[in-house]
Amino acid sequence: MFNIRLALPCDVKDVFELSNDKDVRKNSINKEFISWENHVVWFENKISSPDVKFYIIEVRDKFAGYLRLDKHNDKSYWLITIHLKKEYRSMGFGYNTIQEIIKNGNIMLISYVNKNNIVSSRMFEKLGFNMTGTKKINNEEYYIYKRG
Repeated sequence: MFNIRLALPCDVKDVFELSNDKDVRKNSINKEFISWENHVVWFENKISSPDVKFYIIEVRDKFAGYLRLDKHNDKSYWLITIHLKKEYRSMGFGYNTIQEIIKNGNIMLISYVNKNNIVSSRMFEKLGFNMTGTKKINNEEYYIYKRG
């Protein structure tokens, strides 16, 4: 039913459209609309970096979202970013995707969740992440969730 695979250059348009979804922007650290030109450069850098693992989430062979793991500042944690298209939210795909990442790798994970994003907070807690504190980024409060 659902599949996780590494991102390919041909995924650039789907990721661009999802990244500019109003709800995605609202819950992201960067709230601004992303230009196509900036996105293309960013995407190419991410999928070619050894410090990034970029996955595409597919449901019935259709693009449903993406999960990205970036080496965190201290290099021992991987920072999770996950976004789903509106029609796939609150259906367990985010939970199941992160569960697969946890199951297939012995890695330490961290996520910053906007304090107003209650659904994501619950998901990370259900996945065994611990809220270890808060961090103010761009004048907004984020919960810090860690696992591992």
